[in-house]
Amino acid sequence: MDGNKRPSKPTSQEKKLKQNNDKPETIDDTIIPIKELTLYSVNWCILGKVVNKTQLKTFENSRNAGKYFSFVMADNTSEIKITAFGDQCDKYFDQIMEQKNYKIKYGTIKDTNKTYSTINHDYEININSSTVIVESPENITIVETNLAKLNSIPDHQIGTIVDVIGIIKYCEDANTITTKDNKTKTKRDITIMDDTATSITITLWEAEANNYNPIPSNIIMARKLRIISYQGLKLSTTAATTITINPQIPESDQLRNWYQQHNTNEPIQLSSALYQHSYLYKINYEEITKLANLTLTTNVIATITAILQSTFYNACPNTICKKKVEKPYCENCKANIIMQRKMVLTMKLTDATCSIYVKVFDEEIQKLLHINANDLEQLSLNDKNKYNLKINTIILTKWSFKIKSTINTYNETTSISNKIISLDEITSPTYIHNLKHQIDTLTKLTK
Repeated sequence: MDGNKRPSKPTSQEKKLKQNNDKPETIDDTIIPIKELTLYSVNWCILGKVVNKTQLKTFENSRNAGKYFSFVMADNTSEIKITAFGDQCDKYFDQIMEQKNYKIKYGTIKDTNKTYSTINHDYEININSSTVIVESPENITIVETNLAKLNSIPDHQIGTIVDVIGIIKYCEDANTITTKDNKTKTKRDITIMDDTATSITITLWEAEANNYNPIPSNIIMARKLRIISYQGLKLSTTAATTITINPQIPESDQLRNWYQQHNTNEPIQLSSALYQHSYLYKINYEEITKLANLTLTTNVIATITAILQSTFYNACPNTICKKKVEKPYCENCKANIIMQRKMVLTMKLTDATCSIYVKVFDEEIQKLLHINANDLEQLSLNDKNKYNLKINTIILTKWSFKIKSTINTYNETTSISNKIISLDEITSPTYIHNLKHQIDTLTKLTK
C-alpha cells in the first residue's frame, strides 16, 4: 500500500455516525414539527414530550426472537410512535421516561400499520444504531386532546379510539384472569362519570391495572381508549393509552365544579343493548337461516312474564371452561377439579310484538335474583314457599337482554334455541335516556 496515498473522503453516513459518536449529548439541527415528518424527510430532528411508554416486551416468530419497547412522542402539531429493538432497548429503555422532553435525530421512518396503530400519524420511527436521543429542557406544548363526552360514546362505532375525562365513582381491585388463548392477564375495572351525568366502565390492563390505584372522587383523564361491546358499552386501555390523575387543565376544574353542585347517585349507565335494541318477533327461523353460521344475536328490551323451570348442576370452576361435569374431573380441561354448583332457568320474555322462551345461566341469574346457585337450591329443597317468592320477584320486571338464537334439530324436529348472553336492568334514567337517544336519531334521519 502506498504510504503517501491520501485516505478516501468519508461518506455522508460515516460523517453522521462520527458526529453521533463525538457529540452524543447535543443536537443542534433545526427542529421540524412531528406532523411534517415523512418517508422523504432527510437530516430530520424532532422535539417532543413522551406521553406514553410501554413495558419491555419479547417476541418470537419463525424468523427470529428478541425484545422491544415503544413510546409515543407528541408536540403541538401531532404525535408519533417510536420503537426500539434488541440492543437499542438496552441503550434507551431506562433513559426514556414519560412526561420528559427529548430531541431525536436519525432513525428509520416507516409507514404506520393502521390496523394495529391508535396513533394519528401516517408514519412511525424505528430506532437504529445511528439514532441520537437527548433530553431537552425546553417547554413543550403538546397537541390538544379532543375529550369526548360520555353520553356521545354510543354515537361512535365499536373499536373507535377516544379520549375521555371523568370523576372516578367506583374502583375494583386488580385481579388476574385467564384469556381464551390460556394467557394470564391483570385487569382492573373502574367506573367514571362526567358532567352529562353518564357513567361508563374503563377496563385497565396489565401495567395500568397494577400501576394505578384510582381513588373515588379523583378526576381521571385517559387518552387512546378503545370502545368495546362486552355486556354493554365499555372502554378499554390500549398499548398507547395514557392516564393522568387530577390533570391540571380547564376541563378538570369545570368537571369538579359540576360534580360538587350535582353529585348524583344514579348516573346513566351506558349499554349497547339500550341503544341498539330490536324486537322479539325478529327472532325467527327465516332471520336465522339468512346467516352463514345459523346464529343470530339480538338486543331487546323485554319483560319477564313467567319462570317455567329451574335446574341445578355441577360444572367446572375454570372461568374459560364452565363445562357440565358428573365427577371431580373435567374432560375438557384434562384436570382434577372442585365441582362448582351452577343453575339454569327457563323464562318467558314478552315485548310489544310477541313472546319467546329463553334459557338464562348462572352468572346472569345472580344478577336477576341476587343469590347464588347453592343458596337457591337449598331454598327449593327446604322451603318451597320462600323459593317461589324469590323466583317471583323478577316477574313483570323489564330488562335489556342480549340473546343468542340457534337452530336445533332433534329426532327430525327443528326448533329455535334462545340463550341469554347478558342482561341489564332497565331503570327510569336509562330508559328515558334511551328514548331520547332514539328520538334524536330519528330527528337526524328526517332532516
